[in-house]
Amino acid sequence: MSSKKDTGSFVWMSFSDLSTGLMMSFILILMYFMKDSQKLKQEIEKDIEVKSIIESVFKETTLTINRDLAKYCPGVKEFKWDGDKSKIQVIFKNKKNSSWFENGSEFVKPSKQPCVKKFSSIIFPALYENLGKKHRSELSRFVVEGHTNSVGYKCKDQYGKNDYECNLWLSQGRSLEASKIMIRSIKNNLQVYNWAKKIISATGRSSSDRILKSTGTEDYNLSKRVEFRYVQRSKLKEYETIK
Repeated sequence: MSSKKDTGSFVWMSFSDLSTGLMMSFILILMYFMKDSQKLKQEIEKDIEVKSIIESVFKETTLTINRDLAKYCPGVKEFKWDGDKSKIQVIFKNKKNSSWFENGSEFVKPSKQPCVKKFSSIIFPALYENLGKKHRSELSRFVVEGHTNSVGYKCKDQYGKNDYECNLWLSQGRSLEASKIMIRSIKNNLQVYNWAKKIISATGRSSSDRILKSTGTEDYNLSKRVEFRYVQRSKLKEYETIK
């Protein structure tokens, strides 16, 4: 009889120990995920702060340069911040010579280069100063985005087999030429210059994002352009996935 009682007690204690062990494991796992979640929350808060700083600088840059358009940017109606696309668009006056580029050319017109230089001299120092040492590394790329109209230029034999490929080369060339002007314009500010070289990126969109007139037809002149946007290192997408 005594042996049966001892056996029952042993079985009960083993089950109790197992339950306790499982509970402790669950608590440890829960604590791990809570700690990880808290860390992610802090990263998200930092991302939101950095995003706010960058967008504030982009908006302020448009306001600043728009005050001097007549002096530096003839033909430009305004620099416009598009928050939905996280980019600055250059809105031209509806004139034939408003665009920064000649047909089929990747080079910024000499008469339009002061505008590109002025824009660069405002936005890069402002980003450098406002982000500070704490957040500068969170700005992954400053993208200069080149565009063309849908006209196919005579570069097929050398650069592509169709109009899209030809215009892809042309749009890439426009973004590259604008980027070179921007970088050179801040060369005297060595700290900003060295930082900007690490983040500036040139990319071409061919004729995939053309400007349309109010009638819905393509504006061939104004579609020849560059736009400016940023890419931020961010945990926001990861956070949205977890939610």
